[in-house]
Amino acid sequence: MAFVSPIKYDFYRRIMPTMIEKYPEVFNPSFPSPLAVGIHKQLKEREPDYTSAEISCLLWIWTMRWEYKCMAMSVNNRIDLDGNVTSITDEHREGFVDYFKRLSNQQIRRFNKRFLKQFGRPAFLSVPISMRKDNAKDGEETEATKETAAEVCS
Repeated sequence: MAFVSPIKYDFYRRIMPTMIEKYPEVFNPSFPSPLAVGIHKQLKEREPDYTSAEISCLLWIWTMRWEYKCMAMSVNNRIDLDGNVTSITDEHREGFVDYFKRLSNQQIRRFNKRFLKQFGRPAFLSVPISMRKDNAKDGEETEATKETAAEVCS
């Protein structure tokens, strides 16, 4: 994750429990649903005590979590504050895939184990690990990069 100032992170840590309590379907700490495009506007309308900058900070830190990116690669949909679900666009999915390439096998396994227990199916079924260059030099593929995420996670 990119650097977040201590002040912004302190704000996030103080406010996020309130958001989790108010919007549990949207802000699930263990399995954070990908947020709908425009959710910033919904939050601003429903949480007028916070400035746009504060909401942006909160959402930026939330969406930079590796668990958030893992969920986006596992469920392929987004949710808004009203529970409406929309699909993740191909363009946004490509961005999540780029992030997925940087995850460690340990993160993948850990998330998949929890996801499988919660949802009864493996996470990342459509993401080949060949997209990642695990410790490979100059574009070489390691044996691990030839497996699928589902194989690595099982």
